[in-house]
Amino acid sequence: MPDTELSMVVMPYTGRPYEDRMLGFVCDLVRAHRARLNVVCVRIVAHGEPLPPTPHGEELAHDEQVLHVSEVCRRRGVRNAAIEVRYGRAFAPVVVHEATVRGADMLALVVPRPEAVDTDLRRELDYILAKTPCQLLVLRPGLGPVSG
Repeated sequence: MPDTELSMVVMPYTGRPYEDRMLGFVCDLVRAHRARLNVVCVRIVAHGEPLPPTPHGEELAHDEQVLHVSEVCRRRGVRNAAIEVRYGRAFAPVVVHEATVRGADMLALVVPRPEAVDTDLRRELDYILAKTPCQLLVLRPGLGPVSG
């Protein structure tokens, strides 16, 4: 699938049910390439609301979403996945920032079916396509992976 060897894959995760399929696929890809996986649980905070501090240690260890992602990775044979929570005003800048600072070779992204893509989401996807500094793997529910 990728045209180069992978050492770091970043995958944003928001908790949508169909993201688990992509997470399983990415775990298989990471294992096959002996790469590292960084899953970023992205939480959007409304404008005007303060951004919460990034959870660490015990707080992170008890986060339900982090526990779920950890379990999916463990079941798929990826035991060293880094799982983090990041807060932001918009999804795309958080995702691109994390891929950039982690030195990702690939960003794995789940997008909804075309009929569910509104103008705001289209802007976010355009931002990711324009700014992502690495390969981009995209999966839509009900379809197989599309690499580009």
